[in-house]
Amino acid sequence: FASVSDVTDVYSGYSQAVKLPAYTLVNAGLKYDAGSWSFTLNGKNLTDERYFRSNFPNLFGGTIVLPELPRNWTFNASYSF
Repeated sequence: FASVSDVTDVYSGYSQAVKLPAYTLVNAGLKYDAGSWSFTLNGKNLTDERYFRSNFPNLFGGTIVLPELPRNWTFNASYSF
């Protein structure tokens, strides 16, 4: 599978004090089945885009803005009995 997500610039919270920039994410994955074994490899943020997302408002009404992960990979192997 492969996916591309375009996210437009957006304000971070109710006060609209901080505007988060637009970003594009590219994700892809592969799956291989061999008998009872299954292998998956997933890549996220393949272009190593630097981007931020706002979190839910905190206890006092402010919004928390956090950086998201750079390019990252996950690998999984599973066996079916």
